[in-house]
Amino acid sequence: MPQLRLDELLEELQARLDAARGTRDRVHNLLEAVLSVGRELDLEQVLRHIVEAAVLLVDAQYGALGVIGADGRTLAQFLTVGLTDEQITAMAPTRRATASSASSSSIRSRCA
Repeated sequence: MPQLRLDELLEELQARLDAARGTRDRVHNLLEAVLSVGRELDLEQVLRHIVEAAVLLVDAQYGALGVIGADGRTLAQFLTVGLTDEQITAMAPTRRATASSASSSSIRSRCA
């Protein structure tokens, strides 16, 4: 009986260690994304790094970031990670941002 309890405790410890390693890796990826923002001079590359880091951080299947244009209605840029061309077209077929989906910020992002 004591051996069974020890095995359970060791399994729980291993699960917690794995979770801590996963958190450490996500924080490391986030830090890398922050550092890359400072290294990059090209806005599109910076935004793409942010989307990639967000996808990794939340273990998402894909990520997308739309930059709302100066008119406040259309997307000036639509950057994606992990999506096919067909999925991109379905997600933003007209590359329009509606007034209800636009925020006060000129950048919106989504990860799923």
